[in-house]
Order: sequence, then structure tokens, then C-alpha cells
Amino acid sequence: MLRPLFAALFYFAFWAFAAHAADLSDDTIRKSLIGQWIVPKDSSDYSDFNSHMVETFRSDGTYTAATFATDDCQKILQQIDAKWSLQNGVLTSVYPDGRGARDQILDISDDKMTLHSLDDGTNYTRTRADECGKPIS
Repeated sequence: MLRPLFAALFYFAFWAFAAHAADLSDDTIRKSLIGQWIVPKDSSDYSDFNSHMVETFRSDGTYTAATFATDDCQKILQQIDAKWSLQNGVLTSVYPDGRGARDQILDISDDKMTLHSLDDGTNYTRTRADECGKPIS
């Protein structure tokens, strides 16, 4: 009995976010996207591994996700570089091996971004950060 209610609430919340995202122009999103972002603890995709990850979007359309061993950002465990583009609120990332990811940007502000993966259907968030993954307050 509660399952239909939760499903209805989920769909309402998703479409409310999507309607808001439709109000955001690609130019506004693009300008807000540039910079460093981290995975906050309350994001659905947070894990021990990506708790030390810094995602950097550059204005030239390049992207880097660097995962560090510790909070001091001295040792990189993994670095992934990609090209990104934005069209109709959909962020598309293409990796060197040709694989890609597509995410609808549902909301973006100076300090937080909410995305919906068009690949696996999950919603997740990012928080703006400095170069070493510390949240900017």
C-alpha cells in the first residue's frame, strides 16, 4: 500500500526537478559547472573510494576526476580524463576509450549540483570544492 505512494512521490519529485532544470539555460549551467566538485556524504553514490575524489570541469570542455589516497591530495590513486559537452541540460562525458556517460542536470547553484543519470536512473549530488576536495563554504 505504501509502495504506490512512494512511487508517486518519487515521480513528482523527479518531474519537479526536471521542470526546474528546464528553466536553466545551457549557458547558465555551463558557467556554473566550471570548477571543482566533490561527492558529499549524503549523495546516493558516495563511497569510501570516491570520498577523496575531486571532479574538475574546465571551460575548454575537458574534465578530470582525480581520486586521492588521503585528504591531503598528495598521492593520486586514479585519474580519469574526459571531454564534456552540454545540450538541453544534458551533460555528456566521453572518455578516451570511447565510452560515455549522460546526466541530466536537475539543479545547479554556486555550491551544489543535483544530477540524474540517464544511464542507470540514479539521482546524485555534487558539492563545490577547492582543488583538494574541501567543500567551499
